[in-house]
Amino acid sequence: DEVLRAMMKSAELAAKHQPIGIVYHGEISDKLWRRGNIDGIRTFLDGVHDLGIPVGVSSHNPAVIEAIEEKGWPTDFYMACFYRTSRTPEELVKEIGVATVGEPYLATDPERMTRVIRQSSKPCLGFKILAAGRRCDSPQQVSQAFEFAFANIKPTDGVIVGMFPRFADHISENVGNVRTLGA
Repeated sequence: DEVLRAMMKSAELAAKHQPIGIVYHGEISDKLWRRGNIDGIRTFLDGVHDLGIPVGVSSHNPAVIEAIEEKGWPTDFYMACFYRTSRTPEELVKEIGVATVGEPYLATDPERMTRVIRQSSKPCLGFKILAAGRRCDSPQQVSQAFEFAFANIKPTDGVIVGMFPRFADHISENVGNVRTLGA
């Protein structure tokens, strides 16, 4: 309840600046899912809609998006992490037999999330398509990540790509990948 109140207060403050959308935070969505109580998300969706602003839900867990889709809640979009980084150590041990140190980036995660993205009735913004820099060892690896993303999302979807253009011109490189794939 306290988190929901704080998020609504933030949404009300943001609304004064006429944002194009507001999203429910992914780590919180994932924690609520794990606890078996995502109903607070619905309250947030309704509250943001009451402010006259499109609202989305972010998640690192495909099951969260599936559940919201099944419930038919009034989301306008989703932000979907290609990697399920919010697994607990216990969940990792159950799934793969070991826990990682830090965020887990499992090679099979993008396939699962993009399947959910394609099945979703709403536009999705895929993020961490480069695994937070872990898929950036070569220009070919970056291109392959973009190619996979665009081949596995809907035409109404997009991607959010983090960049660190200190040692390379990531902006131009990413634009080049998008232009090549969109041609």
